[in-house]
Amino acid sequence: TECINTEGNYICKCLAGYLPNTWNPRECVNIDEQVYPERGTCGCEQGCIDTPGSYKCTCKPGYILMADGKGCLDVNECRAGVDNACSPLAQCNNLDGSYECVCRDGYYGNGFICSGK
Repeated sequence: TECINTEGNYICKCLAGYLPNTWNPRECVNIDEQVYPERGTCGCEQGCIDTPGSYKCTCKPGYILMADGKGCLDVNECRAGVDNACSPLAQCNNLDGSYECVCRDGYYGNGFICSGK
């Protein structure tokens, strides 16, 4: 809370990310950007969590937060060096936010476990 002393009175205003308490206007309460997105400036692509006086953007599983702190980028689980559960006898196919494993020609199974015919 930031208060300015005036003649015979004072004026208080809340800092960014806070609103006056309905029951006690001299007290400020945190804006929950998830509950009141129109009051905050969440602007996150996939979701946000409330923090004192602010928020933090989050991404769904299979995505990572971009450098702008708001957007989310698909993780390519099939890229070399990224752990995935596909069988060595399967093809890994990247999907939006996920991936699938498909047994290669001549093999059968669920893609995580593949066997020869």
